[in-house]
Amino acid sequence: MNAQATLALDPSRRLLRAAGAVAILLGWALVYSLVPMHGFGAACPFHALTGLDCFGCGLTRSLLFAVHGDIVTAMRFHVMGPIILGLAIGVSLTWIREAASANGTALLKNRSVRLWLVSGFAAVWILYGSIRLLVEATGLRLVLPG
Repeated sequence: MNAQATLALDPSRRLLRAAGAVAILLGWALVYSLVPMHGFGAACPFHALTGLDCFGCGLTRSLLFAVHGDIVTAMRFHVMGPIILGLAIGVSLTWIREAASANGTALLKNRSVRLWLVSGFAAVWILYGSIRLLVEATGLRLVLPG
């Protein structure tokens, strides 16, 4: 198969993507309207054992503040929160566009491009988490402006 070949989506897959996109967007809307801004967060077993933040510590609070539009506070909790929110909204809108297109063509046609995008995101997350863990373990303090 040619790497640039069009990835056509059958009608059932188009409907599934549209439903998934709507579910993601509705989920963020529910988080925005129902979850309180303070006193919310998940317990982290890694943090409980080591006293250090894991790669995901603060992500729940970061996403919550990002959903409410407070990007600076969100980034103080976890830099990846606003990025994940942006990606989730972008994927949702892409899926809706694909479902609504006349021929049902997927926008990211090349599987290797999709793999590189996912791998790149994972690499950035691991790099950020490693730097964050190293900074915290050595006692350095990084402060965002604001």
